[in-house]
Amino acid sequence: MSSSVKRVKLSQNFLKDKNILKKIENILPSLKEKSVIEFGPGEGSLTEVILAKKPLKLVLVELDLKCVEFVKKKFSHLDNVKIIEMNCLDYKIVEDYLISSIPYSITKEIFKKIVISNSLKESFLVVQKEFAQKVCDLYFVPVSLYTNIFFKVEKMFDIKKGSFFPKPDVDSSFIHLKRIKKFSKGDLYLWDFLNFLTQNKNRDVKKYFNRDENKKIGKLSLKEILKIYADEHIRSYRRDKL
Repeated sequence: MSSSVKRVKLSQNFLKDKNILKKIENILPSLKEKSVIEFGPGEGSLTEVILAKKPLKLVLVELDLKCVEFVKKKFSHLDNVKIIEMNCLDYKIVEDYLISSIPYSITKEIFKKIVISNSLKESFLVVQKEFAQKVCDLYFVPVSLYTNIFFKVEKMFDIKKGSFFPKPDVDSSFIHLKRIKKFSKGDLYLWDFLNFLTQNKNRDVKKYFNRDENKKIGKLSLKEILKIYADEHIRSYRRDKL
């Protein structure tokens, strides 16, 4: 199986456009004294951009064996680079920054991982444009609500599909996440609660919660969601429903 065919199956596409890579380099902050993780470095185009910012440590996590061998030949001589053959979802993040073009098929799972990884102060990510819109525009869907509770989210720019190889079917976006809240033990049931809310977004708030306001669940703000989550009714919900 060729590397390019396998990458399609892994839903990973190489960012090849030098102008886009330069644009990303100009946006990234200095990474001196910072540890960085990159998921799916592929052939190392984005890796080179990250290294130009002089990170103290860069960990490359790659599942495709052919790409592992490629980046080893390209970067293993560098003292600040560590290369790991592993599914990124199995990696325990301890780094300060995540900078990556992530596979479309596991984007939601990666974002859930980002939220619970308190070491991550910021992330710079290439994601599918449609996904970026949901997260950046605060759609009432679990992954968007979940991400925006813990991070300030900003779309930096869009990337045309022709900038990648193999060429994907959709455009992408480059987004920035900056942590505003740490994940705690009290947040362990938050993802399930957000799923419950979004499944019932057209129901009245007072149908499920002890609230007087005549409001649909889908109209709740993040502040209101967290307040409801924290009260006794959610503790009861946690015991009885989960």
